[in-house]
Amino acid sequence: MQVKKLDSCTGDICKTMCNEFSYCRKRYTPKWKIILQPFGVENRNKISYKLQFNLLTGEYIENQMEQYSEEDRAFIKAHIDFFGLNDVERRNKELGIYCKNVIDERTLLRGITVNHLVVELFREKLQILPLDKAIKVCETVYVMLTQVQYV
Repeated sequence: MQVKKLDSCTGDICKTMCNEFSYCRKRYTPKWKIILQPFGVENRNKISYKLQFNLLTGEYIENQMEQYSEEDRAFIKAHIDFFGLNDVERRNKELGIYCKNVIDERTLLRGITVNHLVVELFREKLQILPLDKAIKVCETVYVMLTQVQYV
């Protein structure tokens, strides 16, 4: 099979699926069970395959809000395994570091740039809580991540 590349892509933000992306998605998704972005992958019932990050275990899992079949779960697990998202040696420790810094500094570190999507989303959610509760959440997450040797 000849592999088509997306190296000629000129779009900054994709609003529709171009021919090149569509071509790659049709060929890569079934063979390697990967979730191609930005448009993702859907099952036969048009339910998108989505990942969640479990803050207490430091692992990527399938979206718990969806009713996935065993086949769907196997597809998502294959994606996680293919990219080694839960491999201990490849884990990004930024969430644990962020939580430890919040605990030590007693602030959400809003002015600090974080180059990790999970940490950015977590910090965003913490901002709606009173500071003392946000720090308690960070303490819980940090303790749990320490116990599963994520940190």
